Amino acid sequence: MTPAEAARKAASWAATAETHHEAACADREAALTWAATDEYAHSIKQWRARAEDSDRDRDAAVGLANMWANVASVLPQTEEGEQS
Repeated sequence: MTPAEAARKAASWAATAETHHEAACADREAALTWAATDEYAHSIKQWRARAEDSDRDRDAAVGLANMWANVASVLPQTEEGEQS
C-alpha cells in the first residue's frame, strides 16, 4: 500500500463520517418536528434512535479515517527505512 492509497482511504472514511453526521442532524430535526404533537411520541423515539445509530456509525468512520491517516503518515518513513 502506498501513502497515497492510505490517504485516499482516510479521505473516504472522513466523507462517510460527514454523511453520518448529516443523517444524525436530519433525524434529530425530524424528531423535533414530530415532537410538536404528543400523538407521535413513538415516531420521536424512532427518529432519535436513528440519530443515535448515525452517531455511532460516524464515530466508527472517524476512527477508521484517523487510522488510515496514521497509516499514510507512517508509510513514507517505513519506505525510507527499507531503502537504507
